[in-house]
Amino acid sequence: MPRPNAGVPIGVIGGGAIGRGFRGEFRRWSITPGRYRHSVVVGNNFSVRVGGKAVVLSTEKERDIPKPMRTWKWGSEPDVDLAARSTYHALFPRSWTVYNDPTNSNSRIEITSKQVSPFIPDNYSDSSLPTAVFEFTIVNSGDKDEDVSLMFTWENNDGGDEKDEAEHFRNGGGGGGGGAARRHASTFEASGGGGAVCETVGISMRHMRKRKIAFEKGEDERMSTPVEEPFCSCTGPLKPPATYEENTTFAMAVPSKEEGVAVSSQVGFDPTDAVACEQLWTAFSNDGALGGSFGSSAGSLKSTSGEQASAICQKTTVKAGSSVTLKFSLAWDSPLAIFGSGEGLPRRHSIFFPDQGSSQSSANAGALATIALTKYRVWESEIESWQNPVLVSETLPAWFKSQLFNELYYLVDGGCVWVDSTQARKNTAQGDSTVIGEFLYLEGHEYIMYNTSDVHFYASFALAKLFPQLQLSMLRDFGLSVFQEDVEERKLLGEGERALRKVNGALVHDLGSPSEYPILKVNAYNFQDVSRWKDLPSKFVLMIVREVKDESVDNSAFLKAVWPAMQSCMDRAAMLWDSEDSGMIKNEGFPDQTYDVWIADGVSAYTGGLWVAALFGMSKIAARMEDMEKSLAYLEKAKKAKAIYNSTLWNGEYYNYSEKGTKNTSSIMADQLCGQWWTRICGLESVCDEDEKAKSSLRKIYEFNVLRWQGLCGGQLNGAVNGMKPDGTVDSSCLQSMEVWTGTTYGLASEFLCEASLCVGVGEEAKKERKWLWNAGFKTAQGVREAGWERYGFGFATPEAWDRKGAYRSLGYMRPLSIWSMMYDGAISGLK
Repeated sequence: MPRPNAGVPIGVIGGGAIGRGFRGEFRRWSITPGRYRHSVVVGNNFSVRVGGKAVVLSTEKERDIPKPMRTWKWGSEPDVDLAARSTYHALFPRSWTVYNDPTNSNSRIEITSKQVSPFIPDNYSDSSLPTAVFEFTIVNSGDKDEDVSLMFTWENNDGGDEKDEAEHFRNGGGGGGGGAARRHASTFEASGGGGAVCETVGISMRHMRKRKIAFEKGEDERMSTPVEEPFCSCTGPLKPPATYEENTTFAMAVPSKEEGVAVSSQVGFDPTDAVACEQLWTAFSNDGALGGSFGSSAGSLKSTSGEQASAICQKTTVKAGSSVTLKFSLAWDSPLAIFGSGEGLPRRHSIFFPDQGSSQSSANAGALATIALTKYRVWESEIESWQNPVLVSETLPAWFKSQLFNELYYLVDGGCVWVDSTQARKNTAQGDSTVIGEFLYLEGHEYIMYNTSDVHFYASFALAKLFPQLQLSMLRDFGLSVFQEDVEERKLLGEGERALRKVNGALVHDLGSPSEYPILKVNAYNFQDVSRWKDLPSKFVLMIVREVKDESVDNSAFLKAVWPAMQSCMDRAAMLWDSEDSGMIKNEGFPDQTYDVWIADGVSAYTGGLWVAALFGMSKIAARMEDMEKSLAYLEKAKKAKAIYNSTLWNGEYYNYSEKGTKNTSSIMADQLCGQWWTRICGLESVCDEDEKAKSSLRKIYEFNVLRWQGLCGGQLNGAVNGMKPDGTVDSSCLQSMEVWTGTTYGLASEFLCEASLCVGVGEEAKKERKWLWNAGFKTAQGVREAGWERYGFGFATPEAWDRKGAYRSLGYMRPLSIWSMMYDGAISGLK
């Protein structure tokens, strides 16, 4: 079981993220594509000096503090006990920590540390800038002036450990023998040019690693679909060398001309050297200042071996009864997202800060840190304008308001990569290849596959709501993938059979792995044969229908691009799995959908419902494309499939799990109305042939999968278990039927709200039904918050699933972003 220690990460979409703990530490690193480093870099901290005493604003335990740094005064020490006087508040993308008398010196000083990253919906420039600002508001409520100093220390380290260092040396990147310096630090000054108005000083720290190529593309692994341009021309030839170089530059900055504030620095010290650490701390604790100043000729340091860190300090006097604000910024520039092939694509922010070599990288990081200090208050204003309608709502539960925003952490900390697609192949949003590029994010911190289509189907509500152009770009990628073919034959892990990696005409399961060749080398998943999955074509279609629901927007270029792929994957599914031409596809008796160990056979509630909804969607899009013959043909199929679905699966109270099978035919599936839910979201004809069937199913699900499950969990809310038997026991036919899936629980909650919004009657019965559906929806979703974030300690790492005892699977997962479906038109109508 993980410890509850995560807080709001710093970072933006696709530029790499750095996790923060609520105790003040920097602890989870995902700057390198596909690689998570779950380590606390203890030297990365803020420290404060008040009343002649200095303390690190962190409550790391002594056992976790490296010996050289134990000469520093830590907040966990008994005579400080910082935890007893600190309160942490999280509302992504910001967080606040309030420290009362942080040095325990009987001062009347209160410090509020605020963290801000530029995650701004519909902003496709600033939201790509890998930077954060830390603002400290110091309030002196006493009757005497107080000298206050704040120090920011940062190790030139991207979270790597001894293994990373050993790999670097093995690959020829170590010091000595003419090897390139692994670390380099230098000071910089910004006078307000380049659009920035804040005059700053700071320290930039370049960090380089050499890595081995993990994947080489052979002739037998080439795609049959031609690529218009090389995958990347920025890192060398198509066949890469045996190693590649990975560069990241950090920069920390402060304003240089704040009235009454003195700035000092130490460009470099060795955090593994006890003497160096003690000297730094002695200077800070005795004087509240460091020995170096900016603008001197001794402003740079190179290191070919050993560790390196830097420090910046600000000192001021806070007069009695007043307050002072001090600001620091941090930026990290890793301009190329380099994958396992050794080849890379330029990250989105490099469009605005082009990569021109190591010296330019240092300048770019400094410029990013300067821009952050210049613009962060504008960013905050935009963030507040976005969040305030939710926060001031008298309709929404208080717990939901914070949960809604905090689950968005995954769009930053989900192994996200936002790249300039023009180096790979043309993938445009509404026809302009310079607008948006491509967005990739992992299925989970442990499931290392990009843009997993069956899971993104749920998670996509967040992207579609907040960054719709990125969602359109991803759907174009899915569409392009349909016509790809990869003849690599693999042995699958599920049953051991062999299958081709990618079949022409089938939608991808995922857009590949960061350890290989993403976008072009697709379907990293190798557990089941995804070319036979029945849910993927329907999900692709329904996402597109949702994105073009507003017909006042001209989506003609987008639809023209994806319509051939929609037809291809849907028609292929009908040809293969509707052998009787009945209109309805059938499952084949193996786990052929997102529940990849839960078997359905014949017509099934989950896959069948999605298929009916998708056919109605195809009819609607065909009409938009002015092909009325196809529109009518798809509509006829949809009506036939709808009739079969209802006559085969409806048992008088809910829809049976599947048509055939002995163990779970009549199981009550929490996600049985997934197709129905999407018809409500997309404004399509209902899957259920009577509205009452949807409401009856929801009552049954709530009674069994939510409330009876709650009883089995000690009377505590725990989300919705995937499968329950009609006798009130859990469906134990497989692992997944016994689990709570966090993302599908949020989706189920959204379906409750969708049905509530359609209760249009004015009588008391209609009002009562609306109220019940609304309350049941939020109570269902609340189980994820109470169990996952409060009892189990999964905050800012919501897993895919947990069982009755809280044992989790896949910590840090994409699907819980589906909480944003509860804010979608059709679920919460009229709230803007």
